[in-house]
Amino acid sequence: MVFFFEDAFNTVSFVTGSVSLICLFGTLVTYGRFKKLRNRYGKCIMCLCAGLFLSQLFTFLIDAVDWSDTACVVIAILTHYCWLSSFAWSTNTAVVLLQQFVVDKAGTSVDTTSFAVFVNVFGWVVPMLIVSITFAIHICECTSFIIYGRVKYAG
Repeated sequence: MVFFFEDAFNTVSFVTGSVSLICLFGTLVTYGRFKKLRNRYGKCIMCLCAGLFLSQLFTFLIDAVDWSDTACVVIAILTHYCWLSSFAWSTNTAVVLLQQFVVDKAGTSVDTTSFAVFVNVFGWVVPMLIVSITFAIHICECTSFIIYGRVKYAG
């Protein structure tokens, strides 16, 4: 009897990834349905869940379909952007919690409009800048270690 680790790994990855997508979608629906949950912290959770949902969905799509080279590059760029924005929104969630539990309790006030602008810029624009720079390096072919899409091995 031969045990194929790769088959078991793929099955476990597919099952756990599917459960994760369902739970993330359920979280988005819950936060979208109940207006009371859409405070500063709730909006950060919604953005984090949206980024994670799209990241995992694009990661599944990369392996599920035999894409053309151009489509593969587009999916790779979208996946890169979504993962970076997920990490940024995770940081934003921690900062909003810090503000809520420490800064607000200390009696100091924070301008909520400028803070909301900062959080959104950090969550969506900074990852876009990083991906744009990486894509520019990919286009100019300045290096061999930053490549979007499939890597073609000689041999």
